[in-house]
Formats: sequence, structure tokens, C-alpha cells
Amino acid sequence: MNKVFEKINSLGFLKGLFIFVFAVRFLQSLCMLKHGDALYYHLVGGRYWVETSLLEMTESFHPFFLAGLFDYLYVIPNFIFGPTLLTQLAGQNMHFLFSMGLGALILFNYFKGSKWAYIAPLLVLTISKSQDFFLYAKNDGVVASLGLLAALLIAQKDFLPNLKSWGRVFCIGILLGLLPAVKMYGLFASAALGLVFIFHNKKAWKEILLVGALALLTWSPILIRNYIYLETPIFPGLLNKFPGNLTPGMIAYLTNSLNASTGFMEVLAHFKAAFMGKVLFLSAPILFVLNLKFKKSGNSFFSLVLLYMFFYAGLNGGWIFDRYYFVCYFWLSFFIIKSLTQYELKAWAVPLLIVLILADGRVDYGITKTIKTFKLYASAKDEREIVRKISKFTEFWDYVKPNSYIISDRASEIFYAPSGVRMHNYTESREAEFLYRCTEDDIHELSPYSYALIERSIDNPCYDLIRKKGKLLHKVFNYKLYSLKEE
Repeated sequence: MNKVFEKINSLGFLKGLFIFVFAVRFLQSLCMLKHGDALYYHLVGGRYWVETSLLEMTESFHPFFLAGLFDYLYVIPNFIFGPTLLTQLAGQNMHFLFSMGLGALILFNYFKGSKWAYIAPLLVLTISKSQDFFLYAKNDGVVASLGLLAALLIAQKDFLPNLKSWGRVFCIGILLGLLPAVKMYGLFASAALGLVFIFHNKKAWKEILLVGALALLTWSPILIRNYIYLETPIFPGLLNKFPGNLTPGMIAYLTNSLNASTGFMEVLAHFKAAFMGKVLFLSAPILFVLNLKFKKSGNSFFSLVLLYMFFYAGLNGGWIFDRYYFVCYFWLSFFIIKSLTQYELKAWAVPLLIVLILADGRVDYGITKTIKTFKLYASAKDEREIVRKISKFTEFWDYVKPNSYIISDRASEIFYAPSGVRMHNYTESREAEFLYRCTEDDIHELSPYSYALIERSIDNPCYDLIRKKGKLLHKVFNYKLYSLKEE
């Protein structure tokens, strides 16, 4: 096997393949992607911060409470480029570099000096399930890369050997706090990692207490922000127990989404989400059993996946997203390669492994997407043409005047709206709470709004006024934009 491996690598194949796949993903992150949340609040918070102030943005833009610490970094491209396509592309590239990019770098560094240094990163670069969520200007992939780094520091003492013991403890504590601070569901990863850290350091109670204190301190800016403005520190979790000062409409929407119950079918769905990020991940349970039988190392990473699933399914069983399992995909990527390095493989094993990694890696999709999008960049006469062609929802902003207010019953991609435009959405804004429960006495609350962007067909006085007296300006799919003011 080693001779075959050496022959493959002597041609520079593995190194070239790694560079090629990384380049495809890098270029793919520079293709404008249409995605509601990225253009509804992830990038918008930074835009409003630049246009007004951090305090004003925090007080007035309620959807941004769904964001975490990483999203505040999007103020940088907003400050440089303003609310433009370049800002979106910079945001997408930032997310890619701190998710797939950082994960690949971590794995390369761990296996550095061996041929596996080029194979291990391919697993995280070719995750097939919800792959675009590593490229949107969001934050899910950051949870994955930070979770991988924390796991290696906890369970692999040979990783970063120059890091002194207390320095390692300090880094672990910071990382366990960053996970929920970046995205609140990162708390599931922190809980799993915390248990594994305690298992590996049973008698080191000082280190355990320090890690806990540092994690809480690092998480605290988000907890304090949420408590001051929402009176519910771990928003949007456990709203059925800690509703804070959210409106009934906001609580109903988020509770239905984030606190679903767990049944047998939901448990099966969790297993599917956890182990189907790539076909190769299905080998993990087999490797786990073999490792136990032959007393091989690395099983802590498989245990982390099971622990994460236990916390996720126990607290939020019926609302399952593949992207919430990204951190498990990174753990499984390391676990599989680490396990394989401990066995004598047949001559055909490595070529087969590479084929399996690439089989569902969607590299061909990335190449096609890049070519198609860059052709559009070259042929379009301006940025507006690119944005409108890729995201039809941005067409609404051709009909909206600057410095105006919009009431909505669904989120929309407001990042590209004219200057000074603000939208209040029923599911995330207190100001729009009246829309669903509207009576004749509530009609006057429509007066501040120049436009209504609605998707639902509800019978109440406010909806009746919007449909009957408002002027229909534009329609995209089921979404309709009405003018509420006379021209």
C-alpha cells in the first residue's frame, strides 16, 4: 500500500487535488448566492451599524438578535464597500475561509508531514449536505471549525505540542464560550466538548473550573445583550420557559420552530442528519467498533457526535437542519482519517477512499456554478443587473423610495434596499405585532408605513386596507408590494 501511496503522491496528485478543490470552493464563495437570511439580517446588521451606530442598530433591528459574534465582523466589508454586491461577496468569502477553509487548515496541520495531510482536508471541503451554507454570508460553518479546534485541543495532546498546559486550558475555555456566542445552538457542541474535557481531566478540578469560567466569560457578551434588550439570555432557545419581553407573535413563531418535540421518527432523522453529510461518514460506526476491538485511539470524536445528538434531539428534536450538524461533520472527518491511519490498508484502499470522498463532493457543481456566475459578471452592464437576475426579491427595491418604512408578514432580502429603508416584520419586530391580530382599533398603526410587503392571505381590517386601498406595485412569487401612501 505504501508503494502505491508513494507513487500517487510522487506525481503531486494528492497535493494538486487538494489545491484544486480548495480553489473551486474559494471561487464558489465569490459567486453571488441568493439566500434569505444572509440578506435579511446577517449582512444587514453591519450595514445599519455603518449607517447609524451600533447602539441604534441593536435597539431598532430586532432580527439581528438571531445573529452571533461572528456576524459583527460583517461591519468590515460594509464599512469598506457599503451595501453593495462586493460586501455580500466579501461576507461569503469570510464565512468560507473561517469554516471550510479553517477546518481544512486545522486538519492539514494535524496530519502535516504525512500523505493524509492532503486527504483529510478534502472531507470538509466536499461535504455534500447543505454545502452552500458554508458559503452564504452566515455563521454555521464557523461553529464547525471552532468545534473541531476545541476537540483536537481536548482529545489530542499531540496537537499543537508547543502550547503549554495552562495555555491549552485557556484556549479550550475561550473556544467553548465562542461556540454558543457565534450561534446559540453551538451550546450543544460546548456541552458535548465539556463532558469530554471532564472525562479526560477527571482529577484536574482547577482546570475544569477555569474552562467553565472562561467559557461563561466569552459567552457573556451575547447573554448580556439578550438579557438587556430581550430579557431572555439564551434567545432564541427555551422561549416557552423564558419568553422575556418578546411579543406573542415572535414567541409563537420561534417556539414552533425551535422547541419541537422528539419522537421515534425525529430520532431517526437526527441520525440521518448526523451521518449523511457524506456517504463516507456511514463508515464511522464501523470504524468505531473496530477501534474498540483493537484498542485504537480517536474514539472521543465519535462520542462527541453521539453526545451532540443527545443534547440536540433532547432539547429541539423536531426542528432538524443539516447545517446544525456541521460541527459533527468536521468531527467525523477527523475521526475517519485518524482511524484509517492506524490500520494497514490494502493497496487499493487509498485510491478507493479518494473516489468515495469526491463521489458526492459536488465539485462539478462548484465548477459549473463558478463558470456560470463569472460569465454573468462579465456580461452584465452593472451590479444591479447581476443582483436582480440572481435574487428576484431584490426587484422590490426598484419601487421603494429612500428613508421609508415597510411593514411585512415575511422576511425579505432588505440588504439591497435604498438608503434609510427599514422593514418591520411580524415574526421579529415588536412594531409589527398588531398586523395579525388587527382590529378596527389597530388600523391607525399602519400610518407610519409607506409600503406593505405581504405574502399571506389573512382576513382582518389591516390586511383588507392594504389589499383594497393600497396600490399594488410589484409581485414576486406570492409576495406583493403595496404602496400605502398617495403619490
